Amino acid sequence: MAVWMQIIGLRKLDSLSAEKNRFSKILSELETDFDFISDWNLHQPYNSKNWKLKKHNAFEYFQYSFKSDSEIDNLDMDSIRIFIENPDFISFYAPQYYFYNWWDFINGRGKIATEGWRNFFGLIASKYGLKELIYSSEAGFSTDAIYEGDETFETYYKYWKSHPEFRKNDLYDISKQSEHFIEKINPVANNTYN
Repeated sequence: MAVWMQIIGLRKLDSLSAEKNRFSKILSELETDFDFISDWNLHQPYNSKNWKLKKHNAFEYFQYSFKSDSEIDNLDMDSIRIFIENPDFISFYAPQYYFYNWWDFINGRGKIATEGWRNFFGLIASKYGLKELIYSSEAGFSTDAIYEGDETFETYYKYWKSHPEFRKNDLYDISKQSEHFIEKINPVANNTYN
C-alpha cells in the first residue's frame, strides 16, 4: 500500500475570500522552472497561467495541471495541488509520481526531485509568509482524516508536541512513518503569519 508524503504549513485563516485573492496573486507572479522533474514524461516548462482555482468534494484548492486534458470535476493526481481552506494549515501536494510513496521522497533515490519540490513549495511558503513547513507521511499525519472530520488538527499537533522523539533534524533522517521534519522558512518581509 502506498503512503503519501504530506507537507503542511501552519497558519490562521482570517478570510477564505482574502486567501483566494492572496494565493492567486502569489501564484500568478511566481517565477520558477521545473528542471528538477525533467525525467518525468509529463514535464513541461513552468507557466503561471496553468494555475486554476478548483473545487472537488466541497474542497477548494489551487491546481497546476501538467495535462492539457485534465478533467474539470475530478482530482488530477498528476498535478500540483494547494489546499487553503482549513483555518489551521495549508497543505501542499506534488504529482503522485513523486508523492505517492513517502519512502521514495525521503530515501534519497529521487533526491534531485525531492530538493526541487522542497525549493518550489518553500518559495510559495516564503511569499505567503509561512515560517515553517512540516513534512510527514500520511500514516503519521493524515490531512484526509481532518478534512473528513475524523481527527482535528489540534489532536495531531498536540501529539507532535508531546513526542519530540519523532521530530528529525533532517528530512532524510526520517526512517519511520511516525516521524516528521520541520523545515524553517524565511518569510518575505511584511508577509508573516504567527
